[in-house]
Amino acid sequence: MITPKVLVTCDACCTLPPQHKTNLRIPSIPAVIKTDKGEFLEGKEVTTQNILDYMRRTDKTPRLVAPSVEEYRRFFTEQQEKAPVICHFCASSKLSRAYHNAAEAAVSLKNVYVIDSLQVGSGMNYQVIQGARLASEGFGAEFIKKSSEEIEPNIVNRYIGENTDFLRICKKGKIVGCSLMDFFGRTPAVSVKGGVIKGSSAPNNAKGEYWKKFIKKELAEKKNISKEIVFLTFANPYKVDTEKYINEVKKYVAFDRIVVTNMSPQIAMYMGEKGFGISYLLR
Repeated sequence: MITPKVLVTCDACCTLPPQHKTNLRIPSIPAVIKTDKGEFLEGKEVTTQNILDYMRRTDKTPRLVAPSVEEYRRFFTEQQEKAPVICHFCASSKLSRAYHNAAEAAVSLKNVYVIDSLQVGSGMNYQVIQGARLASEGFGAEFIKKSSEEIEPNIVNRYIGENTDFLRICKKGKIVGCSLMDFFGRTPAVSVKGGVIKGSSAPNNAKGEYWKKFIKKELAEKKNISKEIVFLTFANPYKVDTEKYINEVKKYVAFDRIVVTNMSPQIAMYMGEKGFGISYLLR
């Protein structure tokens, strides 16, 4: 097998399904999830569902801690055994210490390029996929970095929850907004844009089909959506009938690929067990 010149890596909060990361040869580094029961590695020792189970059981929010400078340095050194140049995609610098720690680690190493994705979760998928493709085609790290920065403004990355249950836990008593949403029959929603998570709300209904209106609003009237790939993100895909969501998406846009994936803990803690997200690119 030919050794690649550039290897694309990422933080584990990039929600590409594991088989995609394996097929594209994209190693990832996990954050640490801290609870009163101990510390666990994101995606390796604890799943998003584990985190939500903990929140419901204890009424507490776990703490997500980015890899340390030394952990990034060790990770990059290990990956440079596979390729001389590393292009690493980090969670948004406005949401985590990840980018700052990774950039500091890269200072003492050669040929490690750290990219601030300005995204988290499925929004990162587009940059990481494109980076891996460009690397396989022989493009250099500088070009990969520039290309990822160019597509970020075109990424739409939005999520909705079934109710305010988990948002109330995260708010730790500051629940006026949650009470207002409940009163007016609305449910929590967030979008990731410009590097930050922006909260809002969306209509709910007694049938629990909040996600249908959400999909229609996102896809029905937009003419400039790239049809190449869309990510449908669930807090736990095994607890819902994902085919219903896929068929609903197909009513509005004929995407070439519809990929179901897990929600990152950073988002799921707000959206809850029946949280749902949709991520796509604008042309």
